[in-house]
Amino acid sequence: MSKKARERKKIAKKAAKKSNKIVKKKSTSRVTVDKWKLKQWYDIVAPTLFEEKIVGETPSADPKNLVNRRLPLQLSKLTGKYDEMGLYGKVFLRTTEVKGNRIMTKLMGHELSNGYLNTLVRRRRSAVDDVIDVTCKDGLQIRVKMLVVTFNKVSATKKTAIRLITRDLIKERAGKEDLGEFFNNLIGNKVTGSIKSKVKKIAPIKNVVIRKTEVKGTTVRVKRN
Repeated sequence: MSKKARERKKIAKKAAKKSNKIVKKKSTSRVTVDKWKLKQWYDIVAPTLFEEKIVGETPSADPKNLVNRRLPLQLSKLTGKYDEMGLYGKVFLRTTEVKGNRIMTKLMGHELSNGYLNTLVRRRRSAVDDVIDVTCKDGLQIRVKMLVVTFNKVSATKKTAIRLITRDLIKERAGKEDLGEFFNNLIGNKVTGSIKSKVKKIAPIKNVVIRKTEVKGTTVRVKRN
């Protein structure tokens, strides 16, 4: 083989390699575009107690991947209220099923931010914490974590008395209301207002807040590989 022929062969090989790289790049980008085009947009729907509002949207190629997800939302986005609960509270929803282009959800509970709670409990005040498990009128169970803050330091006896009154009031109310109504009253001022009016006879009360709730049976299970 002559020198010119060998040079032509090398040039041809280089051109072939370059052509193959270009083809691979084009095919890769084409696949990425095709995958994105396969995705469909789905509306995230709040539970009935929040009037099934559309609270967001998300894309997915497979609706099965959208089920059993935990979704945190600012409470004000659902209630439209910009009070302390709305501004410092988050509600947690769990995606349950996909109907058409709508992702249905269930209530998991809510939580107030630690930063806000820390501003309530200061020196020379007493914080009365309690955890109460109740069953609502519709048979659904919810755990209520509450906090009562007094103006001044109070004795252990008074703390116990405050807890007893609070437990009785919350259990009585839960037995008369279904979960949706009970939860709305918890994050509103109805339950905390009733508690405050009763326990103020024991000690001057600064704040009563429902700091956290957890609906039983709504835990999201994380799949491990």
